[in-house]
Amino acid sequence: MIGNMDPAEQAEFQDAALAFAQCMRDRGHDVPDPQFDGDGRVQFGQRPDMDPDDPEVEADAQACQEESFGELERGGAGGPGGDGAGGGGE
Repeated sequence: MIGNMDPAEQAEFQDAALAFAQCMRDRGHDVPDPQFDGDGRVQFGQRPDMDPDDPEVEADAQACQEESFGELERGGAGGPGGDGAGGGGE
């Protein structure tokens, strides 16, 4: 389980992580879907050909994070101030 997230919150987080990867692909970055272990922890594969310090990559990652995890960060289920007991989606 991710932190204190219940199964519904964990599923919402996993959906957001998958949406983040798709958003990055939509912006032209070769980002694979994240993998989730039995405890619900997420692993994002690092692409050796993608420089995380590149300003374009940084801007796209920030935009995708806001788009994909925004509901969690704004207090949706599992987000700060949300109905769940979990933390934000990072």
